[in-house]
Amino acid sequence: MKNSSDFARDILSTKNHKDISPCDHFIPYLVQKYISGASPEHCNLINTILNARLSVWKDDQEIYDFLKCFIPKKKSSYFTYFGSKNKEKESKADLDGISSALEISKKELSEMIQYFPELEESFKEDKEKILKSR
Repeated sequence: MKNSSDFARDILSTKNHKDISPCDHFIPYLVQKYISGASPEHCNLINTILNARLSVWKDDQEIYDFLKCFIPKKKSSYFTYFGSKNKEKESKADLDGISSALEISKKELSEMIQYFPELEESFKEDKEKILKSR
């Protein structure tokens, strides 16, 4: 069972034509996106040739065969990953304790800190503050 990234690697690296089996997951949009990430030249080819045709073509085998014919082959079939790069930064404040004290969810509190970063400074625990309060 092959997925869209396997098909994109196959299109980029081999010349042999294969039939798509019923259990394979060939999604033309994803294959197009993966091939576009291989290089700027591949991206230009995909955009100029396929954008107008994919709205008309409905047969996955025809799309796959067409891509196998006109995409130039490379030795390495590396393409960039287009996933989400947003990583939550770790907060210096105790989000679990603060969210339970304020009776709001941790997600709501992290969104508040994202929109108002000065809140995080007021939520930080300093050893000096703890000592002064005693």
